[in-house]
Amino acid sequence: MSDNNAEHTGRWLRGRLSDAERKAFESSPEGRDFRDIIAAADMLKAPAYNAGEALQQLKQRLATSAPAPAQGRVVPFRKWAPLAAAASLLLFVSVYYIFFAQTTYSTAFGERSTVVLPDGSLAELHTHTTLRIRKWNFENHRKVTLSGEAYFEVEPGTPFEVVTTVGKVEVLGTSFNVKENLGALNVECYTGKVAVSDAGRSHLLTPGLGLRIGPSGETSQWQHNAGAPAWKLGKSVFNNVALSEVLAELEYLYGIGSTVPPGIDTLRYQGAFPHNDVDAAVKLALDPLNLDYVWNKEQSSLVINGLKP
Repeated sequence: MSDNNAEHTGRWLRGRLSDAERKAFESSPEGRDFRDIIAAADMLKAPAYNAGEALQQLKQRLATSAPAPAQGRVVPFRKWAPLAAAASLLLFVSVYYIFFAQTTYSTAFGERSTVVLPDGSLAELHTHTTLRIRKWNFENHRKVTLSGEAYFEVEPGTPFEVVTTVGKVEVLGTSFNVKENLGALNVECYTGKVAVSDAGRSHLLTPGLGLRIGPSGETSQWQHNAGAPAWKLGKSVFNNVALSEVLAELEYLYGIGSTVPPGIDTLRYQGAFPHNDVDAAVKLALDPLNLDYVWNKEQSSLVINGLKP
């Protein structure tokens, strides 16, 4: 179509041609084509549209159909299970360590150690001794577990407990010594008051008193005038104890192994021996009982044959 024909068609569409020009255009091939197009367009009708009815239909569809779930990435739990387990274990260990874990202090043969407890109290450990405490909240729950022998100087405050396999010692603020060995418990009080309990029984010690609870539960008391336990003065002191306990002390201090015939280890002994002279210790422990024995210092062995004739 030329520019002139296009302009002519435009004037026809706008109704600006004269009757003669309109009749001439409409009778031409181009005019007939445009007339056919317009006639076909008139036949195309838009469907009737009711806005109110359409809104009601939309509400019904929303009420009867659930919204589609969000399409996010789903990660299987099994992929995170090992990490979750590890995190839980780490949390458990941390909590246990902070609130429940115990701190252990120990000495080997020939060693001694002084421990300053969280409340400022002192615990002096004798050789071959183990002390366990729980540091968390110790000031409000002062409790220690002892195996061996230790001297305590306790600061005033809440009750202070020393727990052994034989019994329990409880004080408020005092100085005392506790020894647990071979199923026996020995307690000496130097200042303040000490309460010792075992098997439902309770014993109160004041300065200058000592208490022994034997392996069978038998009890005995004695008086002393020492200002500190004998081991702090470099010696072991015994008050009517079985020879087996004396031999255990020699092993405890010097690592001496002993062989004893039946019946001899029940002999009763009362005496003392030093901590710095093994030969003197053996002699002072056995000679008062009139025993026949062989002492091998190089092998730290002691063989008791029996009573001398």
